[in-house]
Amino acid sequence: MNKTEDILQLTNLYSEIKEKKFPDFPNNETLSNWIVDLILLDSYYAGYASSVIGGSKISQKDLFDLKEYYKRLETLSVQSNEDKKILEECKEYLTTLKEIDFILRRLSTS
Repeated sequence: MNKTEDILQLTNLYSEIKEKKFPDFPNNETLSNWIVDLILLDSYYAGYASSVIGGSKISQKDLFDLKEYYKRLETLSVQSNEDKKILEECKEYLTTLKEIDFILRRLSTS
């Protein structure tokens, strides 16, 4: 992909995540704490995506290692069906952020 295609894809993902329903807070305290981190991660990446779409440059060193978020999420164990549904929503949301991260890394400077 070239830079123009990357910006277009980033714009589409940015719009998609703005429209996506953010996961509700669960009964499980550990998952609830993870969602607080997801809120911060989401706002961080939304700001970077918006900046890059607007023409700003970023450095890869400014981006997070999302593997740690996945690891923490995969170790969570929830009991209720409602919390299981929320856990799946979190995985889907994080996957969209990962796609944004991938494009931002392609567009970033070293």
